[in-house]
Amino acid sequence: MERKPKSPTEYDFQIAKGNEANLILNNQMLNDVLAKIESNAVARMIDSLDPLQRESEWHKVRAIRDLKAELQSIANSGKIAAKRKELK
Repeated sequence: MERKPKSPTEYDFQIAKGNEANLILNNQMLNDVLAKIESNAVARMIDSLDPLQRESEWHKVRAIRDLKAELQSIANSGKIAAKRKELK
């Protein structure tokens, strides 16, 4: 199936989203806070004897990692869109 070519506006929108995702990913305060939350959750997971608490902490860790992965995906899409726009 052939892809429909994107308009310059669509590329610009994707590039802008990618740039915004990069700003978020590179925000030191946010990274520090997320690292602290993740570290504390892992420590509580290891120390807890309560399976429900361990699961709750696991969900926190997964949510943080999923957030970072999604932001990285958006950032990468923006970089790809910038390269494709350049080639047009």
